[in-house]
Formats: sequence, structure tokens, C-alpha cells
Amino acid sequence: MSVQTITLDDRIERLIVVSDPHSFIEPLWAVERCLAASQAPFQVASTGDFLYGGLNPVEVVDWMRRHAGAFAVTGNHDEERPEHPGLESPPYTVAGALARLDVGQREYLRSLPPWVDILWRGRRIRLQHGHRTPAGREIHWTSRPSQLWNFLADAGVDLVVMGHTHFPFAENRNGRWLANAGSVSQLILGWKQADGRIVPQSDEPHFTSTSGIYNTYLSVTAPDGTLSPVVERFDYDRKAVIRRLHEAAFPHMDLKQLWIETGLFCF
Repeated sequence: MSVQTITLDDRIERLIVVSDPHSFIEPLWAVERCLAASQAPFQVASTGDFLYGGLNPVEVVDWMRRHAGAFAVTGNHDEERPEHPGLESPPYTVAGALARLDVGQREYLRSLPPWVDILWRGRRIRLQHGHRTPAGREIHWTSRPSQLWNFLADAGVDLVVMGHTHFPFAENRNGRWLANAGSVSQLILGWKQADGRIVPQSDEPHFTSTSGIYNTYLSVTAPDGTLSPVVERFDYDRKAVIRRLHEAAFPHMDLKQLWIETGLFCF
């Protein structure tokens, strides 16, 4: 699989990686507010999945063009090419999202590579969505961190950053990092099965509820050339998003609301 390489100016102090907005613009506005107080220069990047799920695909793609630009990769939903995209499809579908994008936005989406290697302060950081191995094998979104190490770690890369599973973490093994930016829109902390059993997305054997739901992005610094990726938590106006989805007659809204409010994905 080909890799596009970009050099990041050493004057940049922080790399901010956002993942899986899924056509929700409110979380990206919240990220902007988090970053507004930063005095140090930063670069925004993204590990993909701009489309499918929310009501604002146009605004999300435009936000990514302005803030991330070439520092972005394609996600599995961004790669979908419905046979008949059209405005009769809702914006929360890929078909409806593509029909609403203008020519420039569609071209930006099509131009995104599967991998981007960022050279920064003597280190190599790889952005990829995480839905395929280097050999092209599909990676399921329920894969846990320990499995992802086997799929994606590369001895020639100092830090691999992904999304796809919507589960945030940053782990170091033998001087190499694997990190997941999570999701700015909808975390997946566990899966609620039809029998009511909850399976954790982490490597823990049992699901442990959190004191409050949140969303995440990844902040990477390298003050002396030593990479330090940190999962940053933030929140956004979930009530407004849920209200808008209700008004748009989103299907299976009870399950969608549970996911947004708790981080539990229901099969």
C-alpha cells in the first residue's frame, strides 16, 4: 500500500488528531473551542470517516479541508461509492452526503490517501484510519488494542495513529507507539448485545462504566524529539444533536441516542 509523506514544520508545537466525526459538526466546533486558548502553533490532522451518521456532511468536509487539508486520510465510509447518490437520500447516509457535497468537496474526499506519514522533529508518525492492514486485510471495528498492535504496528514508524474502532488509547511498546484518537462524535466503550450482555471494547474482561460520557482527540507533542501522544477528553452539546436527529426522523433513534449518551453500541 502506497504511503504519502509530508514534512511538518518543526516550529509546530502540537499535532492535533481528530477522528470519526461522521457528519457531526457540533463536536468539531467544540474542538475548536478547546484549541482556541492555545498559545503554541499546532497542526490539525484527521484519521478519517467524515461521512455517515450525522446531519452535516457538507460542513464537516469543509471543516476538514480548512483545518487538516493534506494532513488527513480516508476512512472506510469515505471510500464508499453508492451507485445512485441523490438528495432523496438523507444526509446521514453516504449516498445523501455525497449528493450534498459540491465538486470541490467531493474531489477533496476522493484525493485522500489511505496512509500519510508525517516527518516531524526527526520522528515518523503514520496516520491511517485503521480499517485495513498494510497487506489489505480488513480490520473489524470491534478489534481491541492488543489485536491492533498485531495488525498495524510498524518497526519503521515511531507512532501509528488510527481511528475506526472509536476507542481511544495510547500505548508504548519497546519505544514505539500505537494510538487511537477515538472519536470526536461517538465513542464506543462497549457493545450491548441483544441478550443485554455488555462486551467491553478495551482489553479488560469486564465492562466498567465511566462517571460520565465524553469524546476524544489525540494531542501529540515532541519537545525534545521524544513523542508524547495524549488522549484529550472534551464534550459537546449532545442534547442539541439528539434533538436534531429526532427531528430528522433518524431510524432506530432509541439505539442512536443510547450510543451518543453512553458510548454503548447496540447490535
